[in-house]
Amino acid sequence: MKTSKILGGFIAFLFIASTILSLVYADHTIDLTSEWTANGDDSLSVDQGETAELLVYVTSTENIGLWIEVLRGSTIVRAVFADSTVAVDIDDPYIQEFTINTEDLAGDYVIRVHVMNTEGEESELLDLNVDTIPAVSVLPDNYDVDEEETLWIPRI
Repeated sequence: MKTSKILGGFIAFLFIASTILSLVYADHTIDLTSEWTANGDDSLSVDQGETAELLVYVTSTENIGLWIEVLRGSTIVRAVFADSTVAVDIDDPYIQEFTINTEDLAGDYVIRVHVMNTEGEESELLDLNVDTIPAVSVLPDNYDVDEEETLWIPRI
């Protein structure tokens, strides 16, 4: 009787231990870190037309798929990078900088960095605020200016 209880307890212990170990191992088959290179943070503000650079660092036990997208709400505005087969080795992590052109962006965006292998997947979100630069436009009338005279443009 005591032997069967001890054996039952040992089997239950092995089952729980194997479940925990498989979960711990699954969490470590892929690891993603991404940040803005300008400040090492997950949030960045730039003026429209400036480039925003982000650093992606991935360790994995096998090759990965990597996708980087610019989102506004749930809508994908632009794909920055998409490759379903990026070579990665656990001893040689994937480190790459990516540039986002903000010329046609204005307002608040989320940059989604997503990596995946056969064992799991991981995503990180970075905030990007693009401040618009006000355009100065002057619609000149026909001004006649003689040489050595000063041209005065009225305030708008």
